[in-house]
Amino acid sequence: MSSSYSCKYAIFDAHLHGVNFIQQTDGFQALLREMDKARVEKCVIFGLPVSKTWSEWENEEPNYYLSDEGRCYYYSLTDAIIAQAYMDLSADDKKRIIPLVCGFSPVDRYADVSLRGR
Repeated sequence: MSSSYSCKYAIFDAHLHGVNFIQQTDGFQALLREMDKARVEKCVIFGLPVSKTWSEWENEEPNYYLSDEGRCYYYSLTDAIIAQAYMDLSADDKKRIIPLVCGFSPVDRYADVSLRGR
């Protein structure tokens, strides 16, 4: 980690989203730069298991799940977005990031089947 700060303890972020509510990201290189600024050595990263609907009656694009009355829906592609960004990292950068799957509905009894790949 390149930082001008010295820190007594290693900082480990255990809850970091790699995308926003419309599944956009600035990429993991930008994330690593921000981690350096905040002196975060490692993180557990995942997408967002939901994506925000931009309803036809809303004039402005929502950028947060509470921006308007539009619904959110489960979005399994979030795991692929995170996986691809992780795979594009160097070996050293991969040591700082622990990807986690989350793109499933926890109340869907098929989620177990999907996660196991059957």
